[in-house]
Parts: sequence; C-alpha cells; structure tokens
Amino acid sequence: MDHHSLFGKDFIGRIIALIQKPFDDGQVFVFDYTRTSKKNEQTHKMTVIAFHSPQLQLPYFALCPESSWSFLGELIGWKDIDFPSHPNFSKRYKLNSEEETQVRQTFHPQVLTAFQNMPDVSFEGGGNYIFIYTLKQTIAVESLNTHLGNANNIYDLFRR
Repeated sequence: MDHHSLFGKDFIGRIIALIQKPFDDGQVFVFDYTRTSKKNEQTHKMTVIAFHSPQLQLPYFALCPESSWSFLGELIGWKDIDFPSHPNFSKRYKLNSEEETQVRQTFHPQVLTAFQNMPDVSFEGGGNYIFIYTLKQTIAVESLNTHLGNANNIYDLFRR
C-alpha cells in the first residue's frame, strides 16, 4: 500500500506548519505537508487534516480519486477494492488495502453513499488515525473552518 500512501516509502515528506487541538477524546491536527517522489523528484504541497481518536478503530487503507492512469497500477498488481452495490463510488475512487475484508466492513453503505457525493478527496486511515487531504492542494486560512467542518463529517462516518 506504500505506493498510494501519503507517508509511503516512495516519498520524502516534510511537515511545514502544524496546528493541534483537543477533539472528541483525541486530537485534530492541521498541517501543510510537502512530499517529494524519490523516483522522479516531483514535489507536491498539500494541507492535511488528521484525527487521532480512541473512537477510531480502522484497518489500514488509502482512498484516492480514480485517474486515467489507475488502470496502469492495476496492471502491475495494485488492488482496487470495488463495491458493486455502489458503482459511482467505485468509478470515482480507488480504494487500496491489504485488509480487504475489514475495509469492506468499514466502508458500509452510509460511508459509500457519502463519498459518492463529496468533492474528490484523498483519505487514509489505520488504527486510531485518519488523514484527509486533496492531493496538490493547500487550504487558504480563510477557508480552513469550512474544510475542518467537511473533515469532521468524514470523521463522524468512521468513529465508533
């Protein structure tokens, strides 16, 4: 799963700024993150909203918007978990995990329907953490509260 992961071994990452505050028996973090590919040295900057909470008990997964290049990844063995019950979700997003059974349980119909209607977002989870970001996009300070509200809605879908 490293080739899909925000913090994967194929990248060198650096946190630029960090805001942290208590949230729902845990913490919420907002940070700008720069990652550089070790292969082609491309650098991308993005804002990440992360939640750490004991109310999260997630299998490890990475979710990102499907792209015209997704089929190449599948040709070399990158697994895309699709949901026949939600073809729009499966068409919009690539979901990758080595824990497919647990991910299928985690992505219940309410989660799948919610993601079908969201703007393209990348999302990773595992254990007590979730990370929400849009690849190559930073958040302006004046729109931070809106993005935090949207991230909180995603968090609410997965907390137990």
